Amino acid sequence: MTLELKLLPLDGEQHMRPVRALEMRMESEAISRTSEIEAETAFVDAEEMRVKDMLEIKRKALAEQVRIQRTRLAHENESRHAALARRKAAAEARLQRLQDDCAAQSDLLSHYRHQVDSTMRSQQAH
Repeated sequence: MTLELKLLPLDGEQHMRPVRALEMRMESEAISRTSEIEAETAFVDAEEMRVKDMLEIKRKALAEQVRIQRTRLAHENESRHAALARRKAAAEARLQRLQDDCAAQSDLLSHYRHQVDSTMRSQQAH
């Protein structure tokens, strides 16, 4: 048994029905695909914002860590500078005391030399 299809001539309205159905199906598919693309775009935009927010939070956290580290280092620097200044002042004071002691010993030595010279002259005179 053979199945035959017969094409019947279509009038104007009947001829346009398959075209309209195809147009409607294509339009429906386009709307559906557009909705999918919009949903994907919204997801990507939301993900981008989430990543940007996360990066901004990390950037702020790192900036705060850098600020804290700089503050700590500046404080340590100031402390070291103050300690060095105290050591320098103490060393300068010791140096001044040594110079004063040397000057006093030099004066004492000059005094003893003068006394020895005076004693020697007086003994030679007698």
